[in-house]
Amino acid sequence: GVLLSGNDIDSVSTTLGIQERVQQNDEEQLTRLSSEISQFEADKKSFQDTGNRLVALQKSLDSSAEFFKGEVAKAKKYQQDLAGKISALSARQQEILAERSGTATTTVGDVPLSDDPASSPTYNPGFSPAFAVFSFGAPHFKGMSQYGAYGRAKVGQSADDILHAYYGGGIEIKKDYSTSVNITVQGHETVDIETYVKRIYEMPNSWGDNGGLEALKAQAVAARSYALAYTNNGANSICATESCQVYKSSNKGGKWEEAVNATRGWVLIANGKPFSAWYAASSGGYQQSYTANGYSTPAFWDTTGDWSTWANGAYEGSGKGNSPWFYKAWYKSRSGDTCGRSHPWLTQDEFADILNAWVVRYHGSGDEVSKITPEGPCWSGGGYSKDELKNKANQYGGAFTSISSVRVEHGSNGYTKNVIIDTNRGSVTIAGAEFKTAFNLRAPGRISVKGNLFGVERK
Repeated sequence: GVLLSGNDIDSVSTTLGIQERVQQNDEEQLTRLSSEISQFEADKKSFQDTGNRLVALQKSLDSSAEFFKGEVAKAKKYQQDLAGKISALSARQQEILAERSGTATTTVGDVPLSDDPASSPTYNPGFSPAFAVFSFGAPHFKGMSQYGAYGRAKVGQSADDILHAYYGGGIEIKKDYSTSVNITVQGHETVDIETYVKRIYEMPNSWGDNGGLEALKAQAVAARSYALAYTNNGANSICATESCQVYKSSNKGGKWEEAVNATRGWVLIANGKPFSAWYAASSGGYQQSYTANGYSTPAFWDTTGDWSTWANGAYEGSGKGNSPWFYKAWYKSRSGDTCGRSHPWLTQDEFADILNAWVVRYHGSGDEVSKITPEGPCWSGGGYSKDELKNKANQYGGAFTSISSVRVEHGSNGYTKNVIIDTNRGSVTIAGAEFKTAFNLRAPGRISVKGNLFGVERK
């Protein structure tokens, strides 16, 4: 044998230790590498599975996208069709409201002075309970009330007093305006301003024989001023209907011509120019403000007393102007059509139907609201029947079926503030503007509320 020294033994031990560690390290690396290869294989399979699922999902999504694209297209088409229907119905509702609202420029000149007894609160409809809505005045409530002017004249007011009352203390009554201005009337002729005013048919001659000459004089000044303002002092033409002023190609004569001659050259002036002097038959006792030439007329109660008692003190009311339109229930169109009704009174079912229209109008949406139109053939049908509207109202808290009492609250601003109704659902308070809208959208026949100031009667 070989005899090894101590140094040799140490060297061999060191070498063997190194070899052992190298071998151990190699084994660890092989184990780790084997594990990583196994994990890679597992990840590869998982990735392939995921890829397969993604491909399948993509195919499914592509298919769903085509389906939903078709559904979206259908939905859009339905939406467009529905929008078209709603738009048409809404336009129809606007037409109904416009016809019933009383915003036309009706004056005394082209309507009968007598009125229908069925429109009076004293009329007996022959059934009970019966309900009717009475408008205070018509149609646009701005400028001079012709019946109010008549009432003021009958209690001793002058034309100057009347004009300043309706057009305000800041308006100038110029009494030497040029009379050489020519006015061209559409469909008629060109005449000087004084001849033009003599051919205006806006107040009856009879008023001048019954204490109303000063009202005729105020009307002559208003008509002259309006024509000069409308035509820009004669530079443009003016129409011959109530849309401007009622004109005929012959002098009216009588007390009217006397009033025109007495106010020759009188013109209302605001900021140096003729003022557009509006007027209408009957305001119901409250005059609304309007602006022309940068000047605003006053808003005021046209009454002898406090606004809270205006109904008894209004100049156009009973004992003064005696306007047949001061407190009137309207059930005829301007052409006289009544749509088969002989009076404006509603049965309990009809009045409850109005309240159900209010529920749907202010709680429903979209097509629900657009279907609120008058029942019956006069408005071409297409709206709810009473039962349908009742069922729809039941979806919004319950339908109205009976009414035991009704009253109104008026505001100092010339509007009906609230309508308070005792019903099968208890006491209900409806804002005046909302009640008017619902009423005019749903009331049968030609029954309507003309202005913002109204009352409700029950028999």
